[in-house]
Amino acid sequence: MGLFAWAAIWGFLTALSRFTAVLNGAEVWDVVERGPNYMAPAGLVYLIYRIRKDRAAKLEPGQIIADAVPVNGTEGAGAGRDPVTPHR
Repeated sequence: MGLFAWAAIWGFLTALSRFTAVLNGAEVWDVVERGPNYMAPAGLVYLIYRIRKDRAAKLEPGQIIADAVPVNGTEGAGAGRDPVTPHR
């Protein structure tokens, strides 16, 4: 998620730098034209955020995320372990 956030910020600042280099109204459309360079990663950040938020809402209080997500068809990384007891 961090990589996509970095790509969105980098793409927006790069598009904005072209506008600020000339400082006339015609270059604002260059920022709009380069929109997919920063809007696609920003959209992925939003989708990842929503998926993680929805998965966290389905967890029971005190449940470890690794126990809730199936790993290769198993019950999870900590199967059979008490979710409150620390891992040893």
